[in-house]
Parts: sequence; structure tokens; C-alpha cells
Amino acid sequence: MSWSSKVVLLHWISTLLLLLQSAAGFDGAIAAAPDGFLQAAFEPWTRNTTSRAWTGGDVGASCALTPTRTLWVFGDTLIGHWDGKRRVSEGAAMPHSSVGVWDLGAAPRDAMTWRWGPGNASFFRPSWESSKEAFWAAVTAPRLVDGRVLVLGNRVLYTGEGGPMGFRTNESFIFTIDGAADRPDDPASWELDYFSLPHTGNLSTGGFVDFARGALLVGPWLYLYGNVRTAATGGREVLSRIPWADLRERNFSAQEYWTGAWRRGWGDDLPEALATLWSPQVAEMQPQWCDKTGSYVALTIPFGSTRVELRAAPAPEGPWTDPRKVYDIPPPQNDTTKFFCYATMQHDVASLPRDPSSPPPDLVFTYVCNGRTLADVFAPGAEASYIPQFVRLSFL
Repeated sequence: MSWSSKVVLLHWISTLLLLLQSAAGFDGAIAAAPDGFLQAAFEPWTRNTTSRAWTGGDVGASCALTPTRTLWVFGDTLIGHWDGKRRVSEGAAMPHSSVGVWDLGAAPRDAMTWRWGPGNASFFRPSWESSKEAFWAAVTAPRLVDGRVLVLGNRVLYTGEGGPMGFRTNESFIFTIDGAADRPDDPASWELDYFSLPHTGNLSTGGFVDFARGALLVGPWLYLYGNVRTAATGGREVLSRIPWADLRERNFSAQEYWTGAWRRGWGDDLPEALATLWSPQVAEMQPQWCDKTGSYVALTIPFGSTRVELRAAPAPEGPWTDPRKVYDIPPPQNDTTKFFCYATMQHDVASLPRDPSSPPPDLVFTYVCNGRTLADVFAPGAEASYIPQFVRLSFL
């Protein structure tokens, strides 16, 4: 029995228990279980165990490029090779980003082609990247805008303290990709550009603002989810929006901020005036509209926990329901002494291949579990760590 099949079997008991519960904001029950069919695309050890290859990456945001190709964006990426199902640490490299192109016409096991920069460099490489600074991709806009891919993330400074948490976020950035829809199988030919979002990072007036933790496209607006931290309010999930037509021209005067009403233009009082969507804030996530529920849905993992929670709202700004547990992280990644989990990314079901053996789910999401140390990621039995894990979710 494959690893994915074992996890599915182990989780049916917890799934049946969840059927007895109602999801937040919904009258009916909800079922969530690992998706072994899709997971086959992210089991690279089944393809190549000797040559240098993609062996893991976090984030795992997606955007449809064509009816048959879907782009996947990853943050810090492991490049190396496998010894059976164990990553080999000797000679491994870690560029700060990579991409994958999923061929929807192929079986999931053979569908993904990964790319990173020349010489094991990052795929998204700004001019200021160095051994201590990098662009961390966090999320993509859920669909193309004027034929262009938008990748949101942050400029990060590595401090070398605290293991995998030894970094500081300086400011939010957006990368744009042109040519991906026309040449989806040739990432080397894509045209990349990037720019920073104003009034993000550590502000001179005090506080910290990040607007690159989630994205929605609704009508002319790009909604930017993020978090703010101040001495008075602590960490909170917050929201901004800007018309794509203005963002394309770098006209940030049209940017608006949710304070309980939409307020145009930045003010030094905004770090404390921004309305709280929920608290505490979460890591990167990708909200999505759900036709089945007639609402927006956000899936999050509270920091340090082993549960996925669901919130729902009638509009991008809310009001968001209280969180309700819909999924438990399975072993061995539920061992919080060795792993921490994050990056709950929802994916357009239409941009994924359909499992012919089961009805389509209402939502598909992935999450990533990272090791507390690199040794935890390279350990035997840790092949599922630092690789997006697929979960299918249905409202009943």
C-alpha cells in the first residue's frame, strides 16, 4: 500500500467524526480527507532517485495558465536527490523560489515539471537578492490579469537566529510574469518584473504592515490580505485593495484600506485604524469564493497547531465567521516537536485534473509542514514534509 493510501485510510475515521459537525457558517456537515490522486504529482521520489531534482518546497500557490496548464509557485525550495524515499542532504541546494507547470492531460505522477534559476538560483531573483536577503513568494493571484501572473511575497532578511524562524520581513513585493500563458512550457522565456508595495514592512512611525499573505480578484479590484502588528494591538489579519488598472500603472493613490469602511489613501494612523478580520494573524493562505456555500472561504492553520480551520464571509472584508476545525494534520507531521504547518492554499478545482473514481470536491486545498530543523526534513520517513499535501473538502 502506498504512503498516500495509508494516510487516506488512517484519516477516514477522523473524517467520519467531522461529518457529525457543522462547518462554520453552514447548516450542513463537511467532509475532508487527503487526496491521494492529486498527491501523486508531489511524490517526486517515485520518478527519480539518482539525479538532481526538486525534492520539496513550501507555499504551493497555483494559477491556471491555459485550459491544460496550471502554474505552481513555491517558496524556499530543496534541490537534490533521493535515496529511496529519504532526501539526501549531501550536496543539496536551497534556492528561495521555484515554479512548476502541471500538464492536466498527463497522469498526476508524470504531470509536473519543475523549474528554478540557473545554477540552483531562485526563479524569482530581484536585483537586491543576496546570501542574506531574498524574495519569499507567498501567494499568487488566483487567475491571470490581462494575461499576466501576479505573485505576491516579501523581501526577507535572514538573521541566522531561531532556526527556520530566523528571518525578518522588510516589505511586501509583487512579481509579474508575462508570456506564461503564451509559452507555458518554457519558463526560461517568461518575462519577470517586480515592484514593492508602499507603506509595508517596519514603518518609521511604528508598527509593521504586510499586504502579501493572500489575494482575491473581484471585479476591477485586487484584494490584498495581510497582517499588522503594533505595540497597542498585537498581530491582526487586515485587508487592503487596489484596482488592477491602477496597480498596473503603479498608481498607489487609488489603494484603499479596510477600517470598517473603505478608506482611500495611506495615513500614519492606519496601522492601528485598520479593522481586524480576525486575530491573531496567520501565515500565507489563499481565500476563495465557494459556489456551494455562496460565500468566501478562508482556510487557516493557527501557528503551532495541527488543525485546519475554516472561516466564511459574504464579502472579502467580512464579516468573517468564527473558525471551525475541519481537518486534523496526520502523522508524522502532527508531532509539533519536529514540525510546524502553514500555507493553506485553496486551488481552483477546474485547474486540477479530475479523479475519475470519485465525484469532484467542492474545494481542494494544500498545506505544508516544515521541520523544526533541517535534520527533521532529511530524516527517514519525512518524505511528506516540506511538500504541499492535498486535501479534498465537500459540503454535505
